[in-house]
Amino acid sequence: MKVLVVGAGAMGRNHLNGWLRAGVDEAAVADVDEDRARGTAKEAGARTFFTDYREGIESFKPDAVSVCTPANLHADVFEFSVKKGVHTLCEKPLALTLDQGRRMVRAADRSELKLAIGLQRRLSESILKIRGLLHAGTLGSPVVFSVENWAEVRFKLAMNDKNMNGGPIVDYAPHLIDLLHFFTGAQPKEVFSMGTVFARGKEEVKPIKELATDTLSTIVRYEGGNWLSLDISWGLPRGTKGTNSEAIHGPLGSIVGTPELERGYHLQAQGKPADEYEAVQGNLYDREIAAFKEWVLKGKTEHSLASVRDGFSALAVSVAALKSVETGSVVKVEQP
Repeated sequence: MKVLVVGAGAMGRNHLNGWLRAGVDEAAVADVDEDRARGTAKEAGARTFFTDYREGIESFKPDAVSVCTPANLHADVFEFSVKKGVHTLCEKPLALTLDQGRRMVRAADRSELKLAIGLQRRLSESILKIRGLLHAGTLGSPVVFSVENWAEVRFKLAMNDKNMNGGPIVDYAPHLIDLLHFFTGAQPKEVFSMGTVFARGKEEVKPIKELATDTLSTIVRYEGGNWLSLDISWGLPRGTKGTNSEAIHGPLGSIVGTPELERGYHLQAQGKPADEYEAVQGNLYDREIAAFKEWVLKGKTEHSLASVRDGFSALAVSVAALKSVETGSVVKVEQP
């Protein structure tokens, strides 16, 4: 099996090393920055690199492509890869805009290729156990997924750039938006959000032409009365410790993460003994890539990889949150 990783930044390195650890026959990397492409390939032990992903796909003829570019480029790379008949694993977020996301959904709907979005937290043993607990009614219904994640300005500037990765509600929140859907099967319906830019005026972000909204308090209502409560920031001063917590609450009890649910949890529920679980975490990128490889080669996998439509649903919530910040009103989540 041959694989091409498009994008040679930190995420591209994760994927390239993951594919090599998964035991592919040959892997290559493509990046517009020739030095970065060459260096990432050399560091991982890959022999081939390209400065144009189109040339890479056409001449290297990979069986699978990993899309690891900034989010604003996902749609172009994904569409080209699918058009050329290549199985494609695209990092989250699906895209930067709904128009880009809809292009990807249309391409996926017309294809019989194996296509997935990198929402790898679904593959954590802890997440799978929590899903089983919720399906068994352990916390009752509805449930509230409560998240606080306050962090310093990102060291990767694209993450704070409105026109590249879109800030935390676009670049990070899709994991959380998708998890509540994965836990309950419920679709998100509407969003209310307040937001601002904490990073404005900070020396570290001066190279960015247009800063993303980096600090938000957001409520997402799902079917069945479930909701996600999210307080998130990527705008605190560098060196600030910040906070991070995740918990699910229901009429019958709570599941509290340690601190993230994917790493483990404490369970307290009515009529049940208190319980704790610590995940044998491993590398979730490796696990996701191994599952995608299995799907490509065998036509099936035991894991629930996120579909392109799952990715669109998460992106649509992110876009609705930003629109809510602008309008001060509740915004309905759009469909593909």
